[in-house]
Amino acid sequence: MAFSYITLLACLVLALRLGLGLMFAVGAIGKLRNRLKWNEMLAAYQLLPLATIVPVAVLMPLAELAVAGGLFAGLPLAGVAGAGLMLLFALAISINLLRGRTGLDCGCNPGARPQPIAWSLVVRNVILAGLVAACALPMGPLPLELAVSAGVAGALGYGLVYILSMLRAMAPPEPFRGAR
Repeated sequence: MAFSYITLLACLVLALRLGLGLMFAVGAIGKLRNRLKWNEMLAAYQLLPLATIVPVAVLMPLAELAVAGGLFAGLPLAGVAGAGLMLLFALAISINLLRGRTGLDCGCNPGARPQPIAWSLVVRNVILAGLVAACALPMGPLPLELAVSAGVAGALGYGLVYILSMLRAMAPPEPFRGAR
């Protein structure tokens, strides 16, 4: 069976939609399950007036769930919205890094081991924004076997990244070496 570039692109977009949809869903569920910790993390960024922390802390995971559902459903707007969220996260981290506030937890998953903000997270979020934006590309119909294969590839890709992040979280923290 010969594949065209359009078919391969459609498979890639479908895999991205499912893998990134899982990423948004898991992040949202972590925030909803750990609401008090998520409120504290959001407040610690010192970017919002205190009166808006609770409403934003509720709306943010709901927006992530909406993006996840839209990605699963193949809605191009979900790719645009997801890219916007990832760029918003990158901006929030950047502002705090520029303020010298490197001890903040990124807030990616409030139920997991704290992950201090760093420029590598900004780069990661910008790359993820590009990948999520690619989910807005129009996608033609795929034969069932290719659609299933692409879906499995997206889920496995997310699963691999998730397992690697869990292994990283179980590793002992590196000792602080100070400025060089």
